[in-house]
Amino acid sequence: MSEQPRKDRSALYLALVYVGFSSLWIFGSDWLAERFAGGNFGLLQRIQHLKGVFFVCCSGLLIYLLSRGFTRSLRAALLRKRELLQKYYTLNELTKEAVYDYNFATNEAWVNGHLRTLLGASSNQVSGFFEKHRACIHDEDRERVLAQFDSFLQSRDNYWQTTYRYRPAGSASRDMICRGYLLRDPSTGAAANLICALQDITDIRAAEAAHYQQQLRHRQELASLMMTAQEAERDRWAQELHDNVCQLLTVAQLQLQNSGGAEAPLVERAAGSVRKALDEIRHLSATLKPPAFGSETLHQAIADLAANIQRVRPCRFLLQLPPDLEDALSNEQKLTLYRVVQEQLSNIIKYAGASEVQIRLEHQAGQLLLSVSDNGKGFDATAVTGGIGLKNIQGRLQVFSGGMRLHTRPGAGCTLEAWFPLS
Repeated sequence: MSEQPRKDRSALYLALVYVGFSSLWIFGSDWLAERFAGGNFGLLQRIQHLKGVFFVCCSGLLIYLLSRGFTRSLRAALLRKRELLQKYYTLNELTKEAVYDYNFATNEAWVNGHLRTLLGASSNQVSGFFEKHRACIHDEDRERVLAQFDSFLQSRDNYWQTTYRYRPAGSASRDMICRGYLLRDPSTGAAANLICALQDITDIRAAEAAHYQQQLRHRQELASLMMTAQEAERDRWAQELHDNVCQLLTVAQLQLQNSGGAEAPLVERAAGSVRKALDEIRHLSATLKPPAFGSETLHQAIADLAANIQRVRPCRFLLQLPPDLEDALSNEQKLTLYRVVQEQLSNIIKYAGASEVQIRLEHQAGQLLLSVSDNGKGFDATAVTGGIGLKNIQGRLQVFSGGMRLHTRPGAGCTLEAWFPLS
């Protein structure tokens, strides 16, 4: 029960007791006085005087006894309230959170020591609290938080929670999570008080970001190891093809060339097939074997790749690979760019039917940008879910925190853009 109804009930009880006692005294004492005086007016008048004095004394004693009980009860309630308030303030000071108790009617708030320090207030009672608190919310978060708060006040909810960056004057911005409970006027339902606690989660956010970066680095290291193993396996297969299979085919070709007789046309066709197989295996070996960037540049490696394609498919290549950008790249980054170009050129040869391909490398806003454009038939990018080749490109670029996108439409060619940060 609230304090005000309890006070009203106590006052009504005291008034009823006084009215009842006074009424009983008046009627009862008048009857006794008349019986005792026996018609003697002078005696009756003296009795009336004495009766009034006695009434005042009795009613005063009665009021004293009743009010003393009420006073003791009120004093006990006040002591209990003071004790609870002291515990409330002590808990708010001991907590690590910044706490405030805001009064909507007066625009004042009681704040604990943590929030008082953040606001730079001289006391725990802060006038004009709403404006001071709002000014400390980060500029980029203020409009969002105020809109959320207005919606909360218009609803019937009592629990409020949000997150924002808090930046008091002269201090660094801190990430906060705000939790509060709204006390409403029981008669009107209007907002009366808002008790909120601000928890600093800056260190938690920093730890989460560090954990994410650690996981990202771990994934990148695993991907790098996998690609290194893949390149080593490619190099081994290229060496095996070149040293073993090519040698066997070369011996077979020599034997066919030295054969004669009636079946010379058949032998000639077999020798032609062997030559074609040798060319294919040499091309496959060159494709599998990674370039030696210690002795050649990225421009030379891509130029050789284009020359190998031109031997079997007529196509014009335009290369824009500035030498100064190559100096800023590691061998691993050069190999990634080479494989991206190689994969996209393979797609162009298989599907695009292009007669011209442009390969450009440039530096934009701290990132290295590679673009491979063709004038082929293009395709509907929304209908392509991503083949193995594109996934391989994405996987290689993610090792260096990079990405890719395609610009294409039917009949308008295709441009592949790949990028990663350049430190």
